Amino acid sequence: MITALLANLQAQARIATCAARAVLRGGMLALIAGLAGLAGAGLLVFAAYTGLRPVFGPALAALATGVVLLLLAALAADRSGLPSLLRTPPAPADRSPLPASAPIPPESLSVPAATMAVFTAAFVLGRSIADRRRR
Repeated sequence: MITALLANLQAQARIATCAARAVLRGGMLALIAGLAGLAGAGLLVFAAYTGLRPVFGPALAALATGVVLLLLAALAADRSGLPSLLRTPPAPADRSPLPASAPIPPESLSVPAATMAVFTAAFVLGRSIADRRRR
């Protein structure tokens, strides 16, 4: 009886060992595939940047590459079906309409002088940088 229990225990240990090896092998393959995919994506980004750098310069090449990557990430996040912070949930049907608010008086829409000065300085600085790049 004890020998039968020991034989059963050894068989269960062999099955558990084989299952653990299969899970570990699958996990290692997934890790290797993920690292290879990450390296491939990095090389694609590097190739895009290196191809755009002689045409647009380093700053605009980096900007263009970053914008394309952000657009791809947004598209992937949108297609993933995960909940998004940008999506608004549908409004319940029993919601009553909001009361009409009073119009905003024109004096509250005026821009403070400091804000206008900072905006103008940034605009002039941007124009001077653009003019220098054109020369």
